This record gives sequence, C-alpha cells and structure tokens, in this order.
Amino acid sequence: MTSTAAPTLPNMSPSTPVGPTAPVASGAPRLPFIDALRGLACLGVIFCHVHAYWLNSFRSHGWNFTTLVTRVAGWGGKGVDLFIVLSGFCLFWPVVRKGPTLPLETGKFYRRRARRILPVYYAGLVLCTALVLVPVLQPMLVARPIRLSDIMAYLFLVQPFSTETIGSINGSYWSLSLEVQLYLVFPLLLILARRMGLRAVIAVGAGAAMVSEMAILLATRGGHKPQWAALLPAHLPACWILFICGMLAARLVSRPLPGQARKAALLAAALLPICVPLQPLGPRFAVVDNALWGVLFACVVIAAASVPPSAFIRYSRLGFLTWIGTISYSLYVLHQPALLLSARLVQSLHLPVLATFAVATPLWLVPAIGLAYLFFTRFERPFMGPARGPRSRTAEAPDTCPAEASILQT
Repeated sequence: MTSTAAPTLPNMSPSTPVGPTAPVASGAPRLPFIDALRGLACLGVIFCHVHAYWLNSFRSHGWNFTTLVTRVAGWGGKGVDLFIVLSGFCLFWPVVRKGPTLPLETGKFYRRRARRILPVYYAGLVLCTALVLVPVLQPMLVARPIRLSDIMAYLFLVQPFSTETIGSINGSYWSLSLEVQLYLVFPLLLILARRMGLRAVIAVGAGAAMVSEMAILLATRGGHKPQWAALLPAHLPACWILFICGMLAARLVSRPLPGQARKAALLAAALLPICVPLQPLGPRFAVVDNALWGVLFACVVIAAASVPPSAFIRYSRLGFLTWIGTISYSLYVLHQPALLLSARLVQSLHLPVLATFAVATPLWLVPAIGLAYLFFTRFERPFMGPARGPRSRTAEAPDTCPAEASILQT
C-alpha cells in the first residue's frame, strides 16, 4: 500500500533538516541518543523487578536513603512506557525525515516487523517454557504448571488478553504483545497523519484512551472488577497516547525550534514531581498517567537529541548505556527468569536492601548481560540490517548507533 501525501501535515518534505545524525555505509541515519535511552529503560525495568522479585517489593518507613532507593526502583517500571514512546519515535522518524512521499508498503512493513522481533521472542519463549517444564524450577518461575493453552497464547502473542495466561510463562512478555498491537495500527496512524495532520492523530489517541478509561470506570462502579477491565490498561487504547507522544517527539526533533531542547528539559523537570506522586493512581487513571509520562519522556527524547553524539560512543560518559541499549531487547526477553531463579540465593544471603542493589545486582548483571549478548549474536543480529550491532560498530563512524528501538528495526 502506498499512502498519499496531504498538505495538512507540515514540514514533512525531503528537505526537512534533521537532528544529530550521521550517515553510515548503509545510507540509514543513526541516532546515538536512542540507544542510550533504550539502555536506561531496560535497566529501569530490571531494577524494578529486582525490587519485586528479590526484595518482595519491600518498603521502608520514614525518610531515609533506603526509602529513596526502593521508591526509585519502583519507578523503574516506567521503563516500559519509555520503550513505547521510543517505538512511536522510531517508526515515525523515517516519515518526518524523508517526507510525505515516503511510501508505506504495509505487507513489507509487517514482514520486517515480524522478522525483527519474532526470532528473539520465540527463542526466549522456548527457553522459558523449557525452564518452566522442569518440576523443581516451576515453583520458582510461575504460580502453576503450564498448559497447552498457555503455550498457544504465547505463540500468537495474545497472552495479555486473559488473566490466566498473562503471567503463565513469562509475565514480562505482555509488553511485546502490546508492541505488536502498535505495529498493527501504525499504518492507519500514518495515513491519518498524512491526510489530517498530527493533531488528528493526537485527538484519536486521546479519544481512544478516554473511551477505554470510561469503560473501566463504568465496569468497576459496584466494586467488582471484571477480567477485561483489569487487563485493558495493558492494551492498545490506554497506551496509544504514549506511542503518539513518541511520534510527536520525532516530528519536533526532525525540525527543531529555537531553544527547543532547553525548554523540553525544563518541562521534563517540572513534570517529574507531578508524575511521581501520581504513580500509585496510574492503574485507576491510566489516561492521565500515560499522558503525563508520555509528555515527560517525549521531552527527555527531545532534550537527549541535542546532546553531542560523542557523549554516547564507547568509553564515553554514556557509552555503557548505549551498549546496553544495543542488546536491550535480548536482555529484556531473558531478565525475568534469570532474576526469579536467582531470587532464593540472594534472599538466603540476608543482605540489607542497599547491599542488594549495590552489590548483588551488579554481580547478577555481569552473567545476565553475557547471556543477553549471546542471544543477541545468535537470534537478533542476524535478522538486523547491516552494521547494527556492537561488533560491527567499529567499521562505522565512531559517533553513530541505530536509529531504531530494540524491538523496532525499520
């Protein structure tokens, strides 16, 4: 399918200036700050799960450093929201960069999405399923023995549609199902953006999220929460606005306004003390929560785009985050069983909370990153475009890295 252009989507011509990119041999631009943000998002989710699986979501009372660390770890779950914002940015980036004449061949788009995410997903699913089938390991990983219906749900990425299957093999995989939903609707969003502009896309996303929110509120008025109402926040309508915030960030980064990065950083700093106290209310007011965090993360992306690319290369200040971002998809796919299987060992040491974060977590990360890199080389890099992995980066310009998010390769 080839989409037609519309004059209502401004500043989307081939001559549109772009942000801090560098050309590579393949001809694709590479945005170094995207990898660093991917790494930050992945580590945030890991530290959130360290707090949940190793420390049983321990909360200390009073105002002390332990309280601060545990609260920050709890906020790490917002790394998933950041991933969704990055998804919107990375899928929309080629459009705002190359202009409205860029064709979108829907069939080819879906095939490339599948080729990019499914090999790692299915490899991780096979590994997780094999571990869960070991009787001695099953109680450490899941609440009950798995069934054929669980395997089928995960095979077709529909496990978040039922409370019975959403956590039956690997609970973290719900966000991958959400990504697939976002891929399915992206061509429709692109057509809408080209014909009516980004404002129409924002209106549709906000409207869909509000309808979802109203449906949940109406369904839970009597105190009973049906299954679909409990699961709806993990699906497309509620999370659509995060994705659209990423699209808006791509539009602004492609043609920056004067003082844009500084204003974005200030707005992000102003939103943080508003978003954090409201986080416990997020499950009840998903629209407001997602809108605030979506704008905050979009501002972070816009501000990060102004950072010199040299800050993200290997051995630089942010080089480690950039490298973690490169393998973040594989690390995300593997981290939950690795944390759950090591939970009893860590808990048997009876370490203080701060020691768990400062000592046990870094020690766990070393083999976990090694396993993730092995997964990356075997199941991820072969399905990526040329010059897109840590090993091949030496042949490229030293200040470049992939423009796509870890679970999006365009």
